[in-house]
Amino acid sequence: MPRCSYCFIRGTASLSRCSGCKKRSYCSSKCQVLDWSGVTGQNHKKWCKLPCGEEDIDYEITFISPSRGFGVVALRDFVARERIFVERLFSLQEIKGLLPANLASFLDLAPLASSEEAEEESLENKFYLNCISVRDSQDEPALGLRLSRVNHACVPNADWWDNKKELILVTRSPVKTGEEFTFSYTNAMDPVIDGWSTDKARELLLGKWSIKCAPECECYDHYRVSQIQKARALESVIPHKIQKNLTIDAFHVAESLLQLHKDIISSDFQQMSIMYNAFCIGIVNESTEARALIILSNLRNLSEELFGSKATSTIEYESLLKSPESHPNHFRHRH
Repeated sequence: MPRCSYCFIRGTASLSRCSGCKKRSYCSSKCQVLDWSGVTGQNHKKWCKLPCGEEDIDYEITFISPSRGFGVVALRDFVARERIFVERLFSLQEIKGLLPANLASFLDLAPLASSEEAEEESLENKFYLNCISVRDSQDEPALGLRLSRVNHACVPNADWWDNKKELILVTRSPVKTGEEFTFSYTNAMDPVIDGWSTDKARELLLGKWSIKCAPECECYDHYRVSQIQKARALESVIPHKIQKNLTIDAFHVAESLLQLHKDIISSDFQQMSIMYNAFCIGIVNESTEARALIILSNLRNLSEELFGSKATSTIEYESLLKSPESHPNHFRHRH
């Protein structure tokens, strides 16, 4: 049976459907109203008209194996850059304030407690084992009850993105019916400049989550690791070029970095950041403006694909395409 999209309680065949997308299920009108809210719910109003998977229809949470525990599995074929689910993020205090019926979804996460006393004592341990870090001024940890069921892969088929209160899980590559969705717990195999080394990542995976990478894991692929190291090195070169006022050289490096990310098939969210930075560097000089605008156009299209045409980022990039000189970096501001 489907689950209520707000309170996580498994329902009956009489669950009501969202009037907008006809997919999300609710056990009551109160839950639907709360789910539309950006204060206590998942801000579903923002995502309602955008295609998105629904639990027990497009994906399911199911037991995988004794070593992996539960996981999230596709109930249909997914293409790349498709939204698997959107869910609300909880702080530790919000988790502690959940009603008993809803708290059960959290208590069922690892590590499992053996007694009521241990259960109470393990709340914080359970939270920090399953949480992610939200990108805000405090870098406050947060937890998604569905995301916590998604298992690790060094080279995953999905990525998550948070918007302070809600989180989206998006496919990085196609996923077939019956396949498990995965994301990386360490980002060691993505060329983020402050990323983990593969050795340090394997040590963390084993020590924190008891995950041991098999010899055939892609984190042992020397060529792929060397490409990631090359991308990190390129990214570190760009600020030095800019500091020396070698902005044309910096733009060429940014173009090479972006191509390397595409070759590695890194996270789209990482690529979006590099694309925007490349645009900002490219419009500093008239000779590179045209290529910078091509990158911006691709960025705008990617933002629409991931977040929709009404997303703040999509609107911002569309505006810059129409009036690139409105950006403070534009070469016309230098004269």
